Amino acid sequence: MDFDALIIQRVEPILRSYGFKLLSHDSCFFKFQSNAVELFISFDIRENSHFVQIGRQGVFTCPLYEQAIRELFDPNIQLESTSHDQFVSNLILFMQNKGAGLFKGSPGDFEKLKLWVKKDSKEYTRRILQSQLKAAADKVWQDEDYKKFIELVDQIGLDEFPRSYSKKYEIATRKLSK
Repeated sequence: MDFDALIIQRVEPILRSYGFKLLSHDSCFFKFQSNAVELFISFDIRENSHFVQIGRQGVFTCPLYEQAIRELFDPNIQLESTSHDQFVSNLILFMQNKGAGLFKGSPGDFEKLKLWVKKDSKEYTRRILQSQLKAAADKVWQDEDYKKFIELVDQIGLDEFPRSYSKKYEIATRKLSK
């Protein structure tokens, strides 16, 4: 069965029981809304990936990442990298069990999800910054700019770099003290 048919036949009836209405539907994209919750369910054909976004109506929406579901609600749910049928089955399982609070508009569940997404975003940004600083440190090391190398490593901390940087850091420190 195709994605759209699965959502309409299997997911929409459950959402209706929670007070949702289907607001819009375009090929592989659904927008549902209840008095308290907005929900988007889609499938990206190019990336072959399913996507769910949920939020309190008019306040915020955020992606319902599989990792968030596993850490906050149910470690056994898999929504990513699955067939349409498995995605829908797992989404239904989540909606009817440990994730029911989200679909009913529980402020506590939304706050947990919102905090997780904020933490995840912060960690993602930290990893990008760390990668950029590492690349910059590699460049100045090659240019033998030891002072700048030390400054860059100190910005994120030597313990965040691979072990080989400890030796480079020692060498840079020695060279600058001469």
